Amino acid sequence: MSDEKRHRKPSLSTFLRASAVAASSLLLTVWVGSSGCGTDTQEEEPAEPPIVVVGAGMAGLSAARALHDAGRDVVVLEARGRIGGRTHTASIGGAQLDVGGAWIHGLQESAPAAMANAAGLPYTMHDIWPTAAYDAIEGEAPSLGDLLGYAQHIDEYDEEGDSLQCAQDLEASVLEGIEEYLDVQELDGITRDRVQFLLEVYESSGAGRLDDVSMYWNFNDYDNAGTGVDVPDFPDAAGPDIYEDYVVEGGYKGVYEFLAEGLDIRLSNAVQRIALDGDVVQVSTHSETLTATHVIVTVPLGVLKNGSIEFDPPLPDTKLDAIERLGFGTFEKVILTYPDRFWSGTFTSGAVYYAGLDADRSFPLFIDMSDPAGTPTIVCLYAGHFGEIAQDTMSDAEIIAGASAALEELVGSTIPEPVEAVTTRWRSDGYAMGSYSYIAVGSTPQDMDTLAEPIEGRVLFAGEATESLWHGTVDAALISGLREARRIEPNATLPGE
Repeated sequence: MSDEKRHRKPSLSTFLRASAVAASSLLLTVWVGSSGCGTDTQEEEPAEPPIVVVGAGMAGLSAARALHDAGRDVVVLEARGRIGGRTHTASIGGAQLDVGGAWIHGLQESAPAAMANAAGLPYTMHDIWPTAAYDAIEGEAPSLGDLLGYAQHIDEYDEEGDSLQCAQDLEASVLEGIEEYLDVQELDGITRDRVQFLLEVYESSGAGRLDDVSMYWNFNDYDNAGTGVDVPDFPDAAGPDIYEDYVVEGGYKGVYEFLAEGLDIRLSNAVQRIALDGDVVQVSTHSETLTATHVIVTVPLGVLKNGSIEFDPPLPDTKLDAIERLGFGTFEKVILTYPDRFWSGTFTSGAVYYAGLDADRSFPLFIDMSDPAGTPTIVCLYAGHFGEIAQDTMSDAEIIAGASAALEELVGSTIPEPVEAVTTRWRSDGYAMGSYSYIAVGSTPQDMDTLAEPIEGRVLFAGEATESLWHGTVDAALISGLREARRIEPNATLPGE
């Protein structure tokens, strides 16, 4: 990979990298291959067992597509009644919305853009830069410019010859780093409160509680330790705005359905046990046991943490330790659709607004998604500490009411009832157990590389949490799936690669 693909401190817009949000019961129809009844009685060589891929999210579909196109027999076992995993496009109040991963974050060496191009799906730039702030405690909208200047300055702090002790401390959290930075800046009073709020919302892009996200690995660049598998960079998409954010027209559904075309995908088939048996692997669900040459496990890190799949022999201690150390956070959405764009005097299309300054950072971020959705739509995003509170203690109705009250305060007048309102529940989703991974205090990028290591060349692992450079993104899922396909079939490729 090129030098540009080192992990960097995310931009403010990175808060919108939801790898994930919203469990839905929407079912997608997928072609499932079946063996025909031949009439030729001539003896044939026994067919080689298939490769089994566990999970039909972007990582699993990437691996299966690449292997299938290389001529290998592949079976995909998916626990849900639909494909897509933590990318999922749903119809909400007439809007087509990505309730999981939603954006292409730049077109430079972008796997999602390459897949959209291969599928013939257009994507459009969506400006998600924050343009205003609202202080719910003071009841006023302060100027965002000066506040953002302080907030962004933390990115360049070391480069200017200054130093944050927390940035060099492997045991320090992002929360400690923010507090040290604010002390150094000698900010006090309401300005300090407001800058701290913006920094905490900004850093919540990691999805974890800020007292658990590693300051060192969040602040410093790092290079992938290497997997020993050649995964070339995806081509840059043409265009002058290569570093902007984009949305796929019609949502990511077009991408994951394109990858799934013609694959043998068996829905509602949760894997319960994976057992190495000599030169083959036995993969068992509640209804069947498949014999495979290899298995590629692409379930989310939260599922591995939960121990939902039994491994025989058990996973090595090094891998179990990495699973335990790594963080798997909460990033959720409240999606509100309306009959009209009543907020047009306050919001502009694609603009992000911060709301509220209470201690829990409740309902901190709103974005107008009307243009991508095709109908008047507001999405509230929240993560980390408040994400845990809301998901664990509040009902759907309470979450929707809280987001609606914050929106009403932003607009400054009574707002209508939504056409439809949906809150996501990735944290309690049994097939996700959270939204996406982060490097927690006490863990390192090497833990993600350890998670990616195969077992005896037969049990392989993919998914966003196994890709230390781009973890938490659709890029990571697609890249990791191709990476593991190439362990088995070195010449495997994806369309558009």
